[in-house]
Amino acid sequence: MSKQGKSLTDALADAPAPVNVPAPTEMARTAPAPKPTSSAARPDRVGKTNVTGYFDKPVKWELQELATERSRMLGRKVTVQKLLAEALNDLFKKYGRPEIAR
Repeated sequence: MSKQGKSLTDALADAPAPVNVPAPTEMARTAPAPKPTSSAARPDRVGKTNVTGYFDKPVKWELQELATERSRMLGRKVTVQKLLAEALNDLFKKYGRPEIAR
């Protein structure tokens, strides 16, 4: 035996057995149901899909700031999603595609 005490094998052999650990099937029955993550949880998202991209943080901040400014100017809620739909429609128009983003 070294200065550090028992070996890992000896310590594990001396450790008490776990008590009251439910069997995996019992755990599955008692686990809380996960929160819904589908579009069913949000009726406004039915039939829609997520379109994403990775950009530098200032791009996100600029979009959020623009949405806030437009909301103040227009007196109604303008979201980042609405701005992105507008930008996508501009892109579609530029390339002769139908403006379908909503």
